[in-house]
Amino acid sequence: SITIFENINAIKGFAKKANDDELILEMELLQLHYYTFRKKFSKKFTVDKIKSLYEISKRKNILWLEIRTQSLLANYLYHYHQEYASNKLKTNTLYQIHQ
Repeated sequence: SITIFENINAIKGFAKKANDDELILEMELLQLHYYTFRKKFSKKFTVDKIKSLYEISKRKNILWLEIRTQSLLANYLYHYHQEYASNKLKTNTLYQIHQ
C-alpha cells in the first residue's frame, strides 16, 4: 500500500511540474482502483471518492475520465455489492455523448 501510494504521488509530482492536470487526475483514478479492490475501505468512502472524481471530470469536461469513473463505479457496485441497477452518479446513461 505504501509503495503504491508513494509511486502514485511521485508521478503526481512530475505531472504537476509539467502542468499535466489530466495525468494528475489519472493518478487519482488509479488510487480509486486501489480503493475498490481493497476490502478495508467502506462502500460509502469508495463511492464518495469515485463520485468526487466524476464531478471533477464533468466540471472540466474530460470525457475519458467521466467514462472511466462511471465504469469503475458500475463494476465496483456490481462485483462487490451485487447492485445491478444502481445509478449513484445520477446520469441518464452510463456513457453520455457530449455535444
